[in-house]
Amino acid sequence: MPAVAEGADGYLVTLESLLKPDPKPISVGVPSGFGASRGLAFASVAYTNADRNTGVAGDDDGSIALGIGLGDPGSGFALEAVIGITSVSTGFWGDGTFGDEGNLALKLHRRVAGLPGADVASLSFGVSNALGWGSTRDLPRSWTVAYSQVSTLQVAGDRLPLNATFGYGTSISAVSREPGAFGSVGIGLTGSLSAGFGWVGDELQIGAVYFPAALPSASLGVTYADATHRHSDRGRVIVSLNMTFDKWSRK
Repeated sequence: MPAVAEGADGYLVTLESLLKPDPKPISVGVPSGFGASRGLAFASVAYTNADRNTGVAGDDDGSIALGIGLGDPGSGFALEAVIGITSVSTGFWGDGTFGDEGNLALKLHRRVAGLPGADVASLSFGVSNALGWGSTRDLPRSWTVAYSQVSTLQVAGDRLPLNATFGYGTSISAVSREPGAFGSVGIGLTGSLSAGFGWVGDELQIGAVYFPAALPSASLGVTYADATHRHSDRGRVIVSLNMTFDKWSRK
């Protein structure tokens, strides 16, 4: 899989949204302007029924992302660092080569004055596949700039959070090999369910995220990628489980 982990590049949810009151806004399938800051660590496990690189149905794939945040985006640039393990085969399934492929992604992000109507906004500069091992060294390095904001939408007396993201990257279109623009809109519908869509260069992704009340630091995301079948006959399904760990480094 390209980059860190498909479905985990935006982590399907803005990481800090897991720590915010319900309902929660989300981002679908794109790099976010927000990122992890000091005191926040996270883990994401993603599975897809079709590898984006091959486009072959049944050629399923999986990946794991582990990340931490450093610095305060409110007073300066914070750094998010993510290690992606893109080979998760074991002796029980696959060829048993767990961990022989992976990479490192880095992102600088800072809170900024948002566009009109924004409650909070952030700008990020990131690089995916900054360093790699195994076959990920053959994938292009992707530089991205992204802007994200969360605003409030009034619907029938309810106040629903709306997350909007747009940006540009050097390896976004043509299966993450050509430059392209990206964007995402997500809305928190209830305390446990959010939905949205993302445009990734030349591909539409539609997703939803479930936040279990019993595990407030967890989320389960399901995305239907290549929804317009530009790169495949059936599209592909991405399922991800995300966990955040707050205050891991705070005294």
